[in-house]
Amino acid sequence: MRLPGGLVQDGRLLRECTFKPLTGKVELELFTVLDSMSSMPEQVTITLSMLLKHLGGEKVTPEKVSQLCIADRQFLMQQLAVHMGEDELWYTAVCFECEQRFDFQIRTSELPVREARPGYPHISVDTSLGRCRLRLPTGDDQSIISGFSDTDVAFKQLVKRSILSLEKGDKKRNISDTLLSKFTKDDVAVMEEAMDSVSPAIVTSISTTCPECGHRNIAKIDPYFILEHFSDNLISEIHVLASTYHWSESDILALPRQRRHHYLSLIDQRTSVDDYH
Repeated sequence: MRLPGGLVQDGRLLRECTFKPLTGKVELELFTVLDSMSSMPEQVTITLSMLLKHLGGEKVTPEKVSQLCIADRQFLMQQLAVHMGEDELWYTAVCFECEQRFDFQIRTSELPVREARPGYPHISVDTSLGRCRLRLPTGDDQSIISGFSDTDVAFKQLVKRSILSLEKGDKKRNISDTLLSKFTKDDVAVMEEAMDSVSPAIVTSISTTCPECGHRNIAKIDPYFILEHFSDNLISEIHVLASTYHWSESDILALPRQRRHHYLSLIDQRTSVDDYH
């Protein structure tokens, strides 16, 4: 698997990565950790640091995962869904024209991905305050600004964290909150456009047609939806398998996720046949 962006470490761009085999033991450990966390960016960091086998051939740590750009993290969470057998997904949308609810299906593995462009992960732009050099926002930035309830304050902090240098002529300027407040709306627009010009990107919205009235709608796709699948459903699955096959919990947790679900589907089929007779 190849990241659309990658992590710059010691002059190297780390892009190749692989997920670990997913067993019940790993899922249970992850659920236990996630259950005590409320911050979505931190949940993503912990999930990926626990489930990635390597990043560019190097050991994966929460620190490295938190330094990945946001698009890379979204990409990995979508690929994790595929890895977990959750490729085909159903979403519900409300038509903007007739206000009817309707369902649509996507296949995550078929969604297009835009790779990073030359210059990644840095950009330089001219602003009213001088030449500004920035880096793309990371998961660590997401975690920091998630603590701000005021979106304006959060955005200013994001910009402050992303700026590497600001120069006016031959003079370097200190990045202070007072200076940040002097950026104009045009400055901010230029910075956002420059970031988008080099950033990788994944699909987070899709055009879909309402079956009722034929209106074209733009529906959002949540790249982090797989976080909801690490739940206490695993405990119920262990109970069903233990009750049916009399296996120990450790034996069940050692099963790969797909095999565990295959056994559960066999139990469902047998139950359906028994109910029919």
